[in-house]
Amino acid sequence: MSYCLNPSCARPENPPQSNFCRSCGGRLRLRDRYLAVEPIGQGGFGRTFKAIDEDKPSKPFCVIKQFFPQVEGTNAAQKAAELFTQEASALEQLDYPNIPELLAYFITPDGRQYLVQEFIDGQNLKTELELQGKFSVDRIRELLLAILPTLAYIHHLGFIHRDIKPENIIRRTNDGSLYLVDFGAAKIATAEPPARGTTIGTPEFMAPEQGWGKAFASSDLYSLGMTCLNLLTGVSPLSLFDDSQNRWIWRDSVTENIEPKLAEVLDKLIQPRPIDRYQTAKAAIEALQFDRISIQPVVATPTPPPAIETTNPAPVTYLPTINTRNNWVCNYTFEWHRKPINTLDLSTDGRYLISGDDGGTVAIWNLSIPQQPIATYSTNNAIYSVAISPNFSQVASGDKNRRVQLRRKEFISAFQELRADLSNLDGHNGFVYVVRFSPDGKILASGGADRRIRLWNTDTGKIIYTLDGHQESVMAMQFMSNGKILISAGADRTIRFWDLEHKQLLKTIEAHTQTIHALAISRDSKIIISGSTDRTVQVRQLGTSTHHTLQGHQDGVLSVAISPDSKTIASGSMDGVVNLWDADTKESIDSFQAHPSAVKSIVFHPQGQTLITASWDRAIKIWQAS
Repeated sequence: MSYCLNPSCARPENPPQSNFCRSCGGRLRLRDRYLAVEPIGQGGFGRTFKAIDEDKPSKPFCVIKQFFPQVEGTNAAQKAAELFTQEASALEQLDYPNIPELLAYFITPDGRQYLVQEFIDGQNLKTELELQGKFSVDRIRELLLAILPTLAYIHHLGFIHRDIKPENIIRRTNDGSLYLVDFGAAKIATAEPPARGTTIGTPEFMAPEQGWGKAFASSDLYSLGMTCLNLLTGVSPLSLFDDSQNRWIWRDSVTENIEPKLAEVLDKLIQPRPIDRYQTAKAAIEALQFDRISIQPVVATPTPPPAIETTNPAPVTYLPTINTRNNWVCNYTFEWHRKPINTLDLSTDGRYLISGDDGGTVAIWNLSIPQQPIATYSTNNAIYSVAISPNFSQVASGDKNRRVQLRRKEFISAFQELRADLSNLDGHNGFVYVVRFSPDGKILASGGADRRIRLWNTDTGKIIYTLDGHQESVMAMQFMSNGKILISAGADRTIRFWDLEHKQLLKTIEAHTQTIHALAISRDSKIIISGSTDRTVQVRQLGTSTHHTLQGHQDGVLSVAISPDSKTIASGSMDGVVNLWDADTKESIDSFQAHPSAVKSIVFHPQGQTLITASWDRAIKIWQAS
């Protein structure tokens, strides 16, 4: 179906291939490019539609926001128009993974304003509450640790959202990531005391000062706190304050035990006076993480070997995440990428590094001359994974456009733009989150949001066969050293072992309680490491039923690595922290703040004492133990 955007159209539904509305005769495509397919929302300032971007080969979904104010009076309409334009301006400046990307802003000849944004396939938290019921305490902590860094980012740039509520936070279906949406009320914070102005926000969730036309960074923190209370209790925040006693009574509506520190954080977020709240999102994050810092002994607890292994209580190590004990030093920082970096890979000899970012750019670096990449290419779609073949004859990438790209090269020293012998490997029906070469370089494996793993012949670019079994997105893969077994993991929280010779599933392990984002395997294929948004790292000795769970991260683990000598494990999390562990004793070695934002990729150099990290802060860093 296609949908007419004319607000006066009596019958806006049209057949998919129509160019003009059969009811009113209006053009159905905005700028001959964006085709609305269904309405998905309407507010006071406009209407929102799910749409298709027909200019791109994959015809991805996007969101069209049409300015269509439901207000009375010239002044109100003018204010609404200003806010719509303000949203476009804000989105253009806000470049962050948890904020939908602005694709276009324009005014049509009939004078209507439109925004086109990235489409986030998921449910908002208001709908999630209605369908699934009250949030657990752990899910509230997860929400805070996901949204607070986003607020820290927008506040750092001088913006205040002003309308944070469950309806404006979307959980993406394929990986559970939380997105902050609807910047129509966002404003620039000023150093001067704000004058009283138009009240903007949702009364249930907005800070008291917003009722007087004022807003501060702490106003967003108040609204986030109210959002948490609504999701935790299932009732309106307005019902959680006792006017007769002049105090919050939200604890009376919480049915499970809540950690005292988390309750204290929530209480401080919702203080009526701005001065009594956290003044920055960073301060709230630090307070939230503080009570999780503890050290516990390692205790071995093996589990029996069933056909499908379940995660029973396992060895646990707690790691503090404040002090750096072994003085890891950042020797070099690459600040070339203009978009958040999602992925890294290192050549087997350690000479070359490949990186991919959210803007669709792939860069290849010679680590002996790291000032600029020696080669680049662009796909115009977010790159989620890159890989270098064992003999460095090929590089591969997987992207948001559902495509795997395989690029062959004959030399590395003379070119600047990697163009020759490009193969676009089409076959996935969703984002491609991971690509990996087999040890002999003859096979490229790819996996993604369509839950399938595809094996490609790297000489011909043809599909060899497809592996089906995962129930959710495939997020990570590793080949065993013999090249005969592929290990995969993903959003269904399982680790799966595939026999590539017989094209069959060998074993499934139910490993983590949330999405598994990362896998690493030792050179001898005896140890496999997994990292998850459940904030844990799991270590498995292959061939045995024993596994250890390493706890200490205060946020989801997005990247893991194991050193070439199999002695050290590294893990990176959404809060920018890198933790290091002894692979034999499972004890903590070190912990340090590597980046201000998520550590999306982490690799050990073959020399072993060098670690390379990449982050959403657009930086790649090289670390060495002093």
